[in-house]
Amino acid sequence: MIDMHVHILPGVDDGAKDADMTRAMMKRAADAGITFMVATPHVYRVEDQLRNRRALRVARNIAHEAGLKLNLGCEFNYRALIESGTQELDAFCLSGTKCLLLEFGCDHLMPRWDAVVSEMMDNGYLPIIAHPERYSYIQRDFGIALEMSSLGCEMQVDACGLMAGMLSAERRTARKLLKEGLVSYVASDAHSPEDYDDFEKAYRTFRGEWPRKSRLIAQLRAQRKERTEDDS
Repeated sequence: MIDMHVHILPGVDDGAKDADMTRAMMKRAADAGITFMVATPHVYRVEDQLRNRRALRVARNIAHEAGLKLNLGCEFNYRALIESGTQELDAFCLSGTKCLLLEFGCDHLMPRWDAVVSEMMDNGYLPIIAHPERYSYIQRDFGIALEMSSLGCEMQVDACGLMAGMLSAERRTARKLLKEGLVSYVASDAHSPEDYDDFEKAYRTFRGEWPRKSRLIAQLRAQRKERTEDDS
């Protein structure tokens, strides 16, 4: 099972604070059935990814010990997208694909977001919207999520959003996104080992609705096939 949104690199953001915490998170992830992870540290400025690449070396050694495959992506904040533009984003995409995990603001939608998303796609990139259930404008107006999907964006819902408080807008929105078939990924968005408790609960609760097809997974499979053919 893949976890394509996790803050597991040691000492780079609000996730794993050190290598010991990275090790504990990976052990808990493996126990929850995860076999492949994409580390997605926050990127608010384009230079943040240099720091993340240094931390990846440490985390990969720990992943090898845990029997996990670990690649690097990031949670690319819309402010970094404004800074960098929409043409040269390969260094920020997930696992060497053309898929970019894109984080919008929780309270205010990025101006001209639809034009920016369309331009990204014209340049060959696939925006994956991180945890749309958290965004207050989608909680108020579900039509925004429908519009994002119609433009070609994929959606990534957090397991903790699906298992949030009974009357919370986050839970209601996450479950509606899943029910309407708009979710391409359920991820842990883990910042600590305990976050995998929600991941396991969400998988048990929604196993029959768990998304299994996405363009990220298709691109990862294509990568593996190319490597196999090259080896032969």
